Amino acid sequence: MFDFGLASAQRFQLDSSEDRFFQLTVDHDLAYCVTALVNAITATSLGFTDPKQRNDYVRSSADTGRAIAAGGVLADTVVRYAWVATVVNDFYWELHDGNLTAAYPADRIATALNSAGITTGE
Repeated sequence: MFDFGLASAQRFQLDSSEDRFFQLTVDHDLAYCVTALVNAITATSLGFTDPKQRNDYVRSSADTGRAIAAGGVLADTVVRYAWVATVVNDFYWELHDGNLTAAYPADRIATALNSAGITTGE
């Protein structure tokens, strides 16, 4: 098991494999937080408690640029981050379906974060 907290500690030395993994997943926590926000809005405020229905709604929001059934700041937030949430949700869905060797979508996550106006400062 890889410990992200330990991996980012200045005194901890990563081997080359661990360093590649750390570099590949550098955007994970940020993308995960954005996804959790979108999922929480759609589940609690919009009532999409079924994960498949929630994911379909988020994907539709990403595709259309509209968050039907939401208004104001909630709609703006869902639309802005829907593409990030779609990419992350798809990845986690694949893992939960049993594909434990699913490729981490680093490039898609970086692109989605960038399109949402989120930069990691690197």
